[in-house]
Order: sequence, then C-alpha cells, then structure tokens
Amino acid sequence: FRTMVGRLGEMVVEIRTTARELVSAGAQIHAVARAQEQAVTQQSASVREVGATAASLAAAAKQITVTAQLVLDNADQSLTTTESMIARIAALRSEADGVGDLLETIREVADRSDLLALNGSLEATRAGEAGRGFALVATEMRRLAERVTAIVGDMHTLVGDIQRSSEQTVAANEHGRTLARDTAEAARAITDETRRQAADTERASTNI
Repeated sequence: FRTMVGRLGEMVVEIRTTARELVSAGAQIHAVARAQEQAVTQQSASVREVGATAASLAAAAKQITVTAQLVLDNADQSLTTTESMIARIAALRSEADGVGDLLETIREVADRSDLLALNGSLEATRAGEAGRGFALVATEMRRLAERVTAIVGDMHTLVGDIQRSSEQTVAANEHGRTLARDTAEAARAITDETRRQAADTERASTNI
C-alpha cells in the first residue's frame, strides 16, 4: 500500500508537470494563432488596398483614353482644316498669277498707248495750229498711260507680296499639317495603348 501510494504521488507529480506543459503549449498556440490572425488581417487590408489602387489605375487609364481620343479628334480636324486652307491658298496663288498676267497685258497696252500718244504729239506739232487740239488729247492720253503704268507697277508689287505671303503661308501650313498628322498618329497610338492597359488593369482588379 505504501508502495502504491508512492507511485500515485509520483503519477500526480507527472500529471501536474504535464498539465503545466499543456498550459504553456496552449498559450504558445494561442499566441501563434493571434499572430496569424493579425497577419491575415494585414494581408486582407493590403489586398483591398491593391484592389483599390488597381481600380484607380483602370479609371485613370479610361480617362487618359478619353483625353487621347479628344486629342486625336482635334488633330484630325486640324489636319482637315489645314489641307483645306492649303487648297484655298493654292487657288489664291493661281488667281494672283492670273492677275499678274492681266496686269502685264494692261502694261503693254499702256506702253503702246503712250507710244501712240507720243507719235500723235509729234504729228500735231507738225500740223501746227490745226493740230493743237489733237496735241492736247495726245498729252492727256500720255498722262493717262503713265498713270496706268504706275498703277500696274504698284499692282505688280502687291501681287508679288501676295504670292510671297502665299508661299510662306503654304510652307507654314505644310509644317502644321505634318505636326497635325504626327499628333494624330501619336494620339491614336496612345489611345490604343491606354485601352489595352485599362482592360488589363480591370482584369487584374477583378482577379484581386
């Protein structure tokens, strides 16, 4: 009986030691579980933040796509307007060339009129008193021819200025057309790329 009581005492000590170890292990398991819970909570918050960021990126990509489309439309409109302006300036330059030809014809007529008036003045001088009236007419005719010649010269200068301005404007519009075409191509490329990025970002946001 004494031996059995001794063994029971030893068993109680072992049970008490095991219970203490179980309590310590339970505390450790509880601490690990709490740590895992906190980690999961943090990961969940991080995932939600990533999802929100992906959604924001998708919205930004859509806005960029809309803006790029507007730039593309404006560039196309600018290209159309520039081409129309170039065609009109070319027509104006052609008309200026026609005016120059007409002015040259008028100048030739004025020169002939001046020559005829000069000959008429000489003949009137030879005729003496009888040709005095004709001499006056010839003098006025020469003055008129000289005025016409001066006006034709001024018009030639003006037409030359118009032609030079037209050439400069055409050159500027050609440069503008090139810029508009390049802008349209760049905007089109940006639009296509942002659309692809928006679609990829939306898929990533949905997956997250």
